[in-house]
Amino acid sequence: MTTPRPSPRIPISALAAHPWHGVSPGDAAPDVVTCYVEIVPTDTVKYEVDKTSGILRLDRPQRYSNQAPSLYGFIPRSYCGERVGARCEERVGRRGIVGDGDPMDAVPRAKTNWRTI
Repeated sequence: MTTPRPSPRIPISALAAHPWHGVSPGDAAPDVVTCYVEIVPTDTVKYEVDKTSGILRLDRPQRYSNQAPSLYGFIPRSYCGERVGARCEERVGRRGIVGDGDPMDAVPRAKTNWRTI
């Protein structure tokens, strides 16, 4: 018996949602958001989502002196650009703050009502 294979006309990437572009930040955003977690405190490596393909890849080893204190990830469909930098400048009263061009970082603060997708 052979294992069925996907049609060569349908790319594998079309079968899964891209974690940055293809996943909703959530119906209750901005009060409650979906967070794509890339690093956990117990891991010795950091993962990073490849922006083009959406594949989670190994980014670098995490040394014990650089261990994350909590879960760390990003909010899907978010972008830290000029508008986010300007808003941050306004809120904290400092100048020269710019967005880094990545999705908005997220650090979940409680385990209450967590769902795994």
